[in-house]
Amino acid sequence: MPPLPWSRCFRTTTAITRYTCSGLRASNTPCDDLTHSVATRLNQSFITPFDREDIYMMSKALDDVVDLIDGAARAVVMYDIHESTEPAKNWPA
Repeated sequence: MPPLPWSRCFRTTTAITRYTCSGLRASNTPCDDLTHSVATRLNQSFITPFDREDIYMMSKALDDVVDLIDGAARAVVMYDIHESTEPAKNWPA
């Protein structure tokens, strides 16, 4: 079974599994690689479509979001959470 998208992880009525949360955590490394690639390309580019700082800040903010999702997935595994509450199920909606 493939991991659920993070927004569905807490809406599901079935138990949250380590497999699902490990799939969420696995998405962190490619995002870090992408952020590094953006920074490298910015340093090599002479002309950019818009401000370098804006491009870098956007990629850094997206990486921060993925890091926060990774932290939440780690907490679910660490605290051995198997079910979510009603507010958590309705939160992303």
